[in-house]
Amino acid sequence: MNRFLGGNIQNYFRFCPLCYAENSVKPEISSVRGMKDYISCTACGAKWHIGIGKNVNWNAGKVNWAELEIDGIDKKGAQLLGKREKPEFWQHMALEGRRQMPDVEDKTVTIMKEKELVREVVKVRCRHCGALCLESSDKCPTCGAPL
Repeated sequence: MNRFLGGNIQNYFRFCPLCYAENSVKPEISSVRGMKDYISCTACGAKWHIGIGKNVNWNAGKVNWAELEIDGIDKKGAQLLGKREKPEFWQHMALEGRRQMPDVEDKTVTIMKEKELVREVVKVRCRHCGALCLESSDKCPTCGAPL
């Protein structure tokens, strides 16, 4: 596979048009003339037969079209099976799908639990002055008498 072709596939198929996974579409380019060339998604299993310009003009090595031959595991591409579309169509489909995906932050729900701590505060009356004092105190804060 030449470098130009790899860059061309990466430009149009950086994201899978069906599952929107990034960098999951890989080429399966045949070295035998007349054999079909493919790209497939390692994430969802979708597979496209691709048409590559093979002549010597400016078109050589460029993906001209892609035809979905095997749908992904979630069957999102059922209506597109067998349809031959330009790579820009598939690129647009992938980018639109990515834009509609909820952000990772939106998927994460933070649950905060408040722990309620109940303390029982017991106060007693000072025998000398009658002021309310905490039970845990040794002396009355008002008159200083031992409790």
